[in-house]
Amino acid sequence: LAMAWKALRFIPWVALAPEAGMPLPPKTNDFWRMGFSRVEWLYEVKDGKYVKVPNRPENNWIWSPQGIVDMHRPEKWAYVHFVAEAAKAGKLEDPAYALKEALHEVYYRQRDFKETKQRWAASFGELGLPAAKVNDWHLSITSTTNGYTATGSLGEQVWSIRQDAKITRTPPVKAK
Repeated sequence: LAMAWKALRFIPWVALAPEAGMPLPPKTNDFWRMGFSRVEWLYEVKDGKYVKVPNRPENNWIWSPQGIVDMHRPEKWAYVHFVAEAAKAGKLEDPAYALKEALHEVYYRQRDFKETKQRWAASFGELGLPAAKVNDWHLSITSTTNGYTATGSLGEQVWSIRQDAKITRTPPVKAK
């Protein structure tokens, strides 16, 4: 028995504003990560009531492959590409993908380091991050009041990640 489902949701842009970190509504060629999932437990009817079937795992569906069984990692969610006309949508590629992956590697290494050492690492050497990766992306790490910020660059784009895994793009500072 095949099942199909779809959902249509309307979310006002103003509701996304506090966390978007970019102008709203999105502009043509903006990329956003989004994750949608569905979880279903098996039930049976007993005495006229639905009862979860014991010792059976739930069924999980996601709308795109993540490469890991953990839908709580937004860095693995699929991209939504905003375009002016659907016919102009082509193959989706994020030019900053590899840099963002390097920053997420810093995040996961920092998380593990903090768990064992009870502090954040102050250098990439402490994290065991290969020098080539640090140099390729011009990575830097800075201690902050709440933790750290790791930063890397791709051309004029500067991307940062902090201890809560929030990754942001900072507009480049123009030379005067």
